[in-house]
Amino acid sequence: MGVSQAGKLILNALKKTWEHMTMLVILNMAWFFLVFAPLFLDSLTKGPDLANLICTGLSVLLFGPVSAATHCMISRVIGEGELSAGEFFKALKRFFWRSELLFFAWLLILLIIVYAFTSTGNQDALLMRIINGICLYLALVWFLLFQYLFPFLVQQDTSVWLVLKRSTILMFDNLLVSLMMLLLSGLLTFVSLMLVIPLVILWFAMISLMQNYVTMELLKKYGSAHSNDLD
Repeated sequence: MGVSQAGKLILNALKKTWEHMTMLVILNMAWFFLVFAPLFLDSLTKGPDLANLICTGLSVLLFGPVSAATHCMISRVIGEGELSAGEFFKALKRFFWRSELLFFAWLLILLIIVYAFTSTGNQDALLMRIINGICLYLALVWFLLFQYLFPFLVQQDTSVWLVLKRSTILMFDNLLVSLMMLLLSGLLTFVSLMLVIPLVILWFAMISLMQNYVTMELLKKYGSAHSNDLD
């Protein structure tokens, strides 16, 4: 896929965002308040440090399942499917454990990469540069891979292993569009963190729609089974 094709794919995803703006705002606000509900509760009660730690842990635990359910609803938005609170909570239940395992497996590997990057201070200069370069490359690949994890999980409703395997193959086979999507997601994240309000009303849902739309479009070139060439 060339630059023009990759750019066109990203632009089409942004057009989809505009077409479904109202629904994305609703989904993003639901995602935001569900994921951060424990932290809101802690800020209201102003509990001890232990309570703060527990609430932070609960928010981390909720991230995977709530994100998977939101991705599921967004894939329905793209496919003009039915949306309801009941469908959201069904998706939350169906993908709960797999999304937890998927997110924590990804997070664990990321922490290992970060640890390897930060623990090379006692090495000689050349070796340190080599290790740091490898770590940076692995971190980039790991973030590129992350873009396809939840879309594959909710669109194909398959095992964690197959999600990781197919996401890896799709990412390396479509590296340019994956990089462009990551750069745009990074820009949106930076702007949302600076302005705060977009973080609450649109950030996650917009990126999720882009990831799901790009995944759907890329899978079309692998045949009607959508995954035969990814196994």
